[in-house]
Formats: sequence, C-alpha cells, structure tokens
Amino acid sequence: MVTLDDQPRHVSLGAQDEICVQLKRAEEGSQVISARVRVLRPEPQPSTVVRVVGPDISPGTYRSTPWGMLLRAVPRGTTNEFATPVGIADAPVCDL
Repeated sequence: MVTLDDQPRHVSLGAQDEICVQLKRAEEGSQVISARVRVLRPEPQPSTVVRVVGPDISPGTYRSTPWGMLLRAVPRGTTNEFATPVGIADAPVCDL
C-alpha cells in the first residue's frame, strides 16, 4: 500500500521483483493521481509516470506501464481475492 505524496519507496514484490514507486497528485487539489514507478529487478527499466486515478478512470482499473507492469489504485479497505497489499511504511527510500 503506497501513501499519496510520500517519498519514493523501494518495494520488494517477490524474491526476484523489486520496484521504486511513488504516488503523486498531478497538481495540488487535483483529482488526478499518477504513479511514478521504476523497475529495479529482474530487468531494470527507466522510470515512467502512469495515471492511476482520475475522473475518467474507474477505481481499481488496471493501468499498464510501457514495459507491461500492471498498476491500479483501489480505495482503502477494499477486499480483493486476486492481490495482497504490500505494506511499505518502513520500506527504504529510493531514487526515481
């Protein structure tokens, strides 16, 4: 679970998968929220920005990065049988 406007965080998604991710509003007060993400392992990728929340995006809609990683934003407390949230409050800060 990523906190909006937190610093970029280094997240381990599995034994071989690591990313650096950050959620930011497009501008102060905006309804548009983008995920800034960079793959660290297994194949490093350059950082990219993907809109994950906005007036034209339904909650929970999957969005794709240029290299095919799927991202989505869901409201807090939403249950999902397909994905398990990963807590990152204590995850190390990383560079995008």
